[in-house]
Amino acid sequence: MTTSPPMPQIQTWKIDRLIFYARNPRKNDDAVDRMCASIREFGFKIPVLARSDGTLVDGHLRVKSARKLGITEVPVILCDEWSEAQVRAFRLLVNRSATWADFDEELLALELQDLKEADFDLDLTGFDPGEIDDFLVGPDNDEKENAAPPLPDFP
Repeated sequence: MTTSPPMPQIQTWKIDRLIFYARNPRKNDDAVDRMCASIREFGFKIPVLARSDGTLVDGHLRVKSARKLGITEVPVILCDEWSEAQVRAFRLLVNRSATWADFDEELLALELQDLKEADFDLDLTGFDPGEIDDFLVGPDNDEKENAAPPLPDFP
């Protein structure tokens, strides 16, 4: 019988203890304000991953945003059991994996519609306003708007 690895322990760290990885290839400065809005709405619920020396493995955007908001402590999970190569690969994997799956657009439209009817701020879903509008209009309405009028019996 194989044993499972131990569950990671979430620690609370002073935010100043965390160090950004200097070679982080993810450009996220333009997303800080959006993440700030998310943290204001939902709280800081996703722990960052770090090494015991404070170097961030994952969570650069959340930490930048937390600092901007004046948050002084954040949840942290340590990744000291990983080799340096594993840490580097994971940094790439965790960001790239967000692009692997597609949305079921019908279900997404239903979710957005329900949130709109609940008067929830749809900007907090992470979608751009234009994308939201496209999903809320839906393909049926769009086809009707673009349909040519019927031809008259006698032109």
